Order: sequence, then C-alpha cells, then structure tokens
Amino acid sequence: MNHQLMNFNIPYELKAILDEISKRKHVSRTSILNSLIATHCPQELSQLRRLSEELSQ
Repeated sequence: MNHQLMNFNIPYELKAILDEISKRKHVSRTSILNSLIATHCPQELSQLRRLSEELSQ
C-alpha cells in the first residue's frame, strides 16, 4: 500500500466548511484534501524552485 495516515488540527469553522462541501458534492473529505494538496504542492514547489534559481543567478 502506498499511503500514509496524516493527522492534523483544523479550525472548527474550516472543518464545518469542508464537511458541507463534502456532503453537497458526495465526495469524501480525504478526496477533497488529497485533490487540493495534489494541486497546491506542485505549484508551490515550482514557484520555490523558480525563486531559488532567480536568487542564485
């Protein structure tokens, strides 16, 4: 299996929003979070690498 359990704290209001989205879309919270992370992390990493290259020149 290629998965690892992650536990983290989330503000109550943000969890309530996530729960509402999950219920209305009939998608699990895990699926939503994985999708957001999969989108955000490559973009962020790309920006960080680009910034690092600019600073090293």
